[in-house]
Amino acid sequence: MTCNLCEALEPSKRGVLKHEHLIEIGVPLKQKVLGQANIMITIYECKKCHTKWQYESDQNDDYSGWTVI
Repeated sequence: MTCNLCEALEPSKRGVLKHEHLIEIGVPLKQKVLGQANIMITIYECKKCHTKWQYESDQNDDYSGWTVI
């Protein structure tokens, strides 16, 4: 079950900011797509409800952003 703050996060929308209970876990991954800017993938966990999120930062994809994992 997710908390209200996690439920309010808009998935698959670039530029949506994290909420205050999301903490970064692990090391951000960097992917390189030929001819494009790097894509950063960062994993977060909500310290309130323990939902795990992936944030993908891809300037070429309007639908990159938050995904529950």
